[in-house]
Amino acid sequence: MIRRLATATIAAAFATVVATAPASAHERLVSADPEQGVALDTAPTTVTLTFSGKVEANGESIRITGRDGTDWAVSDVASSGAEVTAKVTAQGQPGKQVLAYRVTSADGHTLTGTYTFDVAAFASTTTTQPTTQPTTTQPPSTQPPATQPTTAAQPTTAVPVADSPAPDEPGGPGAVLWIVLGAAVVAALGGIAAVVLKKRREAA
Repeated sequence: MIRRLATATIAAAFATVVATAPASAHERLVSADPEQGVALDTAPTTVTLTFSGKVEANGESIRITGRDGTDWAVSDVASSGAEVTAKVTAQGQPGKQVLAYRVTSADGHTLTGTYTFDVAAFASTTTTQPTTQPTTTQPPSTQPPATQPTTAAQPTTAVPVADSPAPDEPGGPGAVLWIVLGAAVVAALGGIAAVVLKKRREAA
């Protein structure tokens, strides 16, 4: 009798634990997009996380960090029932990316976790060229151009330069010198001739 009572008590306790276990269990991540471990050709632009029950999310609930430590831009984080969505923009370098989530379940428990996925390449960012402003053409001026006074050129007075006769030209310094020397030689010869004649006369 005692053995039967003990067996019935244990069975009832086990049934109670089994019945209450689902109610006390916390929510968990059921699926994700992008999936854990997936290899993508290009970076995703949205993230969708699905949990086993209703959760609440905020602007800090999803974070993606690249292999170089650069965080992606995350915006428009929203929760609807068991699903959390967000818009993301890849930043940093391609390769392995780490997605971390942090949400609150209906019972107030905080759910956190991480997983990785690979991205082969990031989409190139298009740079907007600045708009060139049209050049405004100024209308031609109707005012006549200012006339600068013209200064009359002063005539240049030529200073006459006396021409010096060349040494070999007649009337030049060279000709005068030769005439003087010639006269001296003639006078000397005349004097010598007179002396010679005088001596001859005296000798005779």
